[in-house]
Amino acid sequence: MILRQPRPPSKPGFLGHTENSRPIGPFLVSQTRYASDARLQSHAHRHPFISFVIAGAYTETCERRTSPCPPGTLGFHPASEEHSDHFGRQEAVVLGIEIGSAAQDDASRLGSRFLSDGPEVRLAWHIAREFQRRCPASDLVVECLVTELVSGSGGRRGPRGTPRWLATALELAGDRFSERLRLADVAAEVGVHPVHLARQFRSRVGCTYGEYVRRIRLARALEQLRRGSQPIAEVAAETGFADQSHLTRLMTALLGITPAAYRRQWTPAR
Repeated sequence: MILRQPRPPSKPGFLGHTENSRPIGPFLVSQTRYASDARLQSHAHRHPFISFVIAGAYTETCERRTSPCPPGTLGFHPASEEHSDHFGRQEAVVLGIEIGSAAQDDASRLGSRFLSDGPEVRLAWHIAREFQRRCPASDLVVECLVTELVSGSGGRRGPRGTPRWLATALELAGDRFSERLRLADVAAEVGVHPVHLARQFRSRVGCTYGEYVRRIRLARALEQLRRGSQPIAEVAAETGFADQSHLTRLMTALLGITPAAYRRQWTPAR
């Protein structure tokens, strides 16, 4: 199978069958499926992008360089780099991250390279898992992680302590946890660069800012489930979840219990 594409593409995105694609901050994140033995003829992308192979494999040819890309391969690609791809005998699933103009200064030093292990690859697996959740808190987690990946700071550890900007960011999360927060907006409000916020928050607190917000949402939801008979759908909406099913999936994954079952545990026996 040969997929044809003009050079460079007239629209953002990726070739193949896109299963899920959405803008997250300054990035366009897409999960794309490719048929076995598919071939993408020589093409280029208008913007820098990152690829991460979730399943299957392909071989990329760029000028005289040929790079095998099995599962777990993380690739960095500058804008306008012409390349062709040949997929293997199994269907492949690739996460693609197109880097918008607001983040391209940070991406300019990434170069053209492929990685198969290390902290950046671990970040990529984290991004792929979070992208599947499809809820507002996960989008903030993805934005934080991709910002780290693009800045080349994945896995770095920073100093401990609580500077003023961090205290403000923590307070903001507690006050506005139910809102659809964006990393750039939070960074502007606390007075630091989004890259600094993303990497320093995770190194100091031990999780991304999005994961911290999600913890607060879950804690508030559990509190409301314990203390009353408010419909679960209303609890989910008031605590920032997309809907009741998102709250149910998160509680089941993290706590092994549904909201209804959790509430029953706290209901006095008659």
